[in-house]
Amino acid sequence: MLRYIYIQRLWVPGHAGVAGNEIADAVAREAAELPQDGIPITFAAAKSLLKRHVSREWVESTRHSRPAPATRPHLSHDYHDVVGPGRVRLADRIGLSRREGTALARLRTGHSPALQAYCHFIGVEEDDGCPTCDGGVREDAEHFLTSCPATARVRHDVFVREDPTLREVFADPCWVIEFLRRLGRLYVERPRR
Repeated sequence: MLRYIYIQRLWVPGHAGVAGNEIADAVAREAAELPQDGIPITFAAAKSLLKRHVSREWVESTRHSRPAPATRPHLSHDYHDVVGPGRVRLADRIGLSRREGTALARLRTGHSPALQAYCHFIGVEEDDGCPTCDGGVREDAEHFLTSCPATARVRHDVFVREDPTLREVFADPCWVIEFLRRLGRLYVERPRR
């Protein structure tokens, strides 16, 4: 048996300008701004709120970033205009290769095979000490990027300081990639257990 379905499109005007709806909208806006301490929210709502907050903080933290090194002259000095928050991979937006983006993400999370502390954590190295520093200093991302004496010259050339903070180091991912490239640690493969 063959049946036909008829579809009809109708234009339905919006509720803008309707007095009752305008009042309802105003009351809803007021209610949304009331204190809501102790009111349970869903995990999805909490995740969405945190994502918005982190995104806003990230944009603010990168708003007044300094110019990128000469290796990436196409980047704007106002870094958030180029990158901005969103679902597109950061590496794609600023012209990094997939391998460079992966190296950057691993270093940011401390799960980089370029770090002795990570290799010790996964069981492929006996200790987590920096191979170039005496005294058993743990080679984690912070030590490697901000204070290791063995990387001081390159750090000064790339970040224009010998003792930048991690926030300053990660202000522009291209700086970190250039730093890794100059030290020959950009394409370190993950060691096998």
